Order: sequence, then structure tokens, then C-alpha cells
Amino acid sequence: MKVLGVISITILTSLFYFPFATSLLPTANTKMILAAVGLVFFLFQAAQRRNAVVGGTFVSISIWALLVSAAGLFSALVNDSGDYTYAGYIVSAWVWMGGAYVVIKCIKGVYGKATLRLLTNFLVTVCVVQCILSQIIDTNASFAEWVDSFMVSSGFMGKVDGRLYGIGCALDVAGLKFCAVLVLLAYFAMNPSRKINVYLETSFYVLAFFIISVLGSMISRTTSIGMLVVIAYWICVSIYNNIRSSDSHNISYFWQIMAVVLVLVIPIFIYLYQVDVDFYEKLRFGFEGFFSLAEKGEWDVSSNNRLMGMWVWPDNTKTWLIGDGYFNSPDANPYYIGPSELGGYYMGTDIGYCRFVFYFGLIGLAIFSAYFVNCAKQCADNIPQFRILFWLILVINFIGWTKVSSDLFPIFALMLMLDKEPVKTMRANLAEQSI
Repeated sequence: MKVLGVISITILTSLFYFPFATSLLPTANTKMILAAVGLVFFLFQAAQRRNAVVGGTFVSISIWALLVSAAGLFSALVNDSGDYTYAGYIVSAWVWMGGAYVVIKCIKGVYGKATLRLLTNFLVTVCVVQCILSQIIDTNASFAEWVDSFMVSSGFMGKVDGRLYGIGCALDVAGLKFCAVLVLLAYFAMNPSRKINVYLETSFYVLAFFIISVLGSMISRTTSIGMLVVIAYWICVSIYNNIRSSDSHNISYFWQIMAVVLVLVIPIFIYLYQVDVDFYEKLRFGFEGFFSLAEKGEWDVSSNNRLMGMWVWPDNTKTWLIGDGYFNSPDANPYYIGPSELGGYYMGTDIGYCRFVFYFGLIGLAIFSAYFVNCAKQCADNIPQFRILFWLILVINFIGWTKVSSDLFPIFALMLMLDKEPVKTMRANLAEQSI
């Protein structure tokens, strides 16, 4: 029975973390459906308790989301742009939290509790499965046709021509989500629960790291950001523990497992790279910059010139402060008289920071940034022993905005719904790592 519960939670986690629109209900994606279910769960629970208790975390997040919406609405109204993309951000935040509520509730239903380790295990499993599915979809036409038959959305939530994609998993949005999961994975790889064999448990995380890093980079090169952050984290933790010699034995097993996995995995990748043309092309695409650095001595990615050309900034004070009110292409506005060939983006830029400034100015960008700082802070307050992970995910969110405007609130929403965990001493934390 528990096996069925685990499978169900894995599917629900994927439907939430990588949402997509289905052929049965094309107007609503899976995240929205889960949010509706979450509302029913909440109302049912409130009816049982005869009250509707809303936690302080939810209130705090909602207030900041409301400020983001206010900034978007103000800019859209003042500029008469008709673009209300972020004017309704409060609704978007509630939808994400509603969907997260369902996932966390189901985890509690099966395990009796919902901890960051349990959530990480499900997220890691989902990401590994999505990476493998992307390879199957790319190489098996029948399977790809079956997936496309029920997944009707396109872009980052669906099918993408000329690029690898999973089920609701594609482009830089998927890459950023992979990065966040890699950060969580990195911590638990060095801090196993010790409720099963330490080597077996750590091997799961390390192998998942390689699968997500390599196959995930083939889906989105943004994944390499998370990969580099994780490697830096592992090195820093190892140096720190080596200085504190009394703790050095705690991670020696980790590097032993890493060495074994490297010996097993690298020959497989080298073999596929040399004999499989399709794998050769996908690997070079995913790690184009690294191959260029090794072969030419310089970091050169095909999209570099296009990306550098997108760093466009306002030329007047008003736009710098409150923006022009345009986030998407303004062509839909009949009163817009500016250039029309903008590549689908206002001012021709897809860079997150630029799009936010042009939409609601530095004031709106500051509020939006503070919103995510508050998300990380709320998570750190709820589960203080993992605060470093929340701040690292926040850093990745801000780094991601140098490429796209996607954000990592989906994973923050999940973590905000977790059970609060009291602060543990280092000795107690090492002696008893909760699941």
C-alpha cells in the first residue's frame, strides 16, 4: 500500500513541479488543477476543525505578493499598456501554494510527516525521471507521439521543436528547477539519514547528480549553473570539515562514493560520445561552453551574442522608476506605436532583469526581489538547520534572471508548506538525521 502512495506522490510532485496542459482540460494546467484540489482540502479541514486557520507564513508571502501585484497594476494603469502580467501575481502565488499544499499533504498522509529530506527525495526522483523521459521522447517516435497526444501545451510547459523536453519539462524554466533540486541533493548527499546503508543512500544522490547534470543540461544549459554551485559547495564543505579535523571522517565516505561513481559513469559517457552521433550532438550542446573552453581556450556559446545583445536598458527616468508597463509583446495593444518586430518580447529582450525594469521599473524589481528574499527567510525561520540551502536557492534564482524571467517560487512554495523543525545542535544533527 505504501508503494502505491509513493508512486502517487511522485506523480503529483511532477504534475506540480513540471505542470502542463492536458488534452482533456486544455484551458487549465496540472498546477491549477492541484491548486483547486488544495482549496477543497483546506475547506474540508477547516470544516472539521470548525475554523479556517491561516498561518503567518502564508500571510507574509501573500502580503509581499500583493505588493508585487500592486507594482504591476500601477505600471500598467499609468502607462495604459493593458499588460497585466504581474498585476495578478498574488493569484499566481496562491495557485502555486495551493498545489504545494496538496503535495505536502499527501506526503504527510503516507509518512505521517513532511520533512525537507522526504521532499528532496521526491523532487530528485521526479527530475531524474524527467531527464530519462526526455531521452526516450527524443529517440522513440511512438513514445513521443503518445506523450504529445495528452500534453497539448508548448514552450516551457510542453513540446519544443528542435529541443529536448520531458512531460511539462523544457527550456530554461526546467533548467532553473533542476538547479534548485541539485542544491537540495548536494546537502543530503553529504548528510545521509543513516536509516539505511550510508553508501547506498549517498550513491543514490551522487548518481542522481550526474544524471540531472548531464541529461538536464541537454534539456537546458542553465542546469550547469546548479552543477557548478553544487561542486563549489561540496569542495567548500570538505575544506571546512578538513580544517575541523574531528569532523573530517563524516564525509570521507562521500568522496569514496564519488570516486566509484566517476569510475563507472565517465567511461559510459565517453563510449556514447564516441559511438552515438545523437548523444555526441546533445552532449556538445549541453556543455557547449565547456567544450569551447577546452578546445579553443575561450568560453563561446552559440547563444552568447544573442544574449549579450539583449541587455537593453531604459533611456528615461520614468521607465527606470516605474517601467513602461510592458512585459510581453505590446503588439496586442491597438494604441502601441513602437516597433513591432521585437521577437515576442518588449524591447527585444528576454533577460529577466531587463524585462522586469521595463515592466514595473526599479521600484517593482526591488519589491519582487524582496518578495523572494522573504520566501527564503520564511523557509530559514521554519527550518533553521537548512538555512544555507534556502539562501543558495535564492542566489540561483537571482542568477537565473540574467538569462530569463522565470523564478523559483514553485520550490519555495513546497518548502514553505513543510513542517517546522526545531534547531538541532551539531552533535544531535549528526547523530539523528531525520528522514
